[in-house]
Amino acid sequence: MKLLHLLREWRDARNATLPRRVYGYASALCLLGLLALTSLAGVPLWLFWTVLLADLVLDTALVRRWMTRDLARQAAEEQ
Repeated sequence: MKLLHLLREWRDARNATLPRRVYGYASALCLLGLLALTSLAGVPLWLFWTVLLADLVLDTALVRRWMTRDLARQAAEEQ
């Protein structure tokens, strides 16, 4: 149950504002473009995995920061 709550908070943080949604779409398009280059142009597979891992780490850090900021703002509004 706690995992479902965390996933809902994660989704809400990613979709809260237009710039956050644009960031998500741009990130997905970059990864899909790199995957296409890997498949079609022969870009080394290790490069794809490296970029994917870096994107996941940075995305996680960014979304966690958004979640923390949103929860702090929500707590301040309730007081």
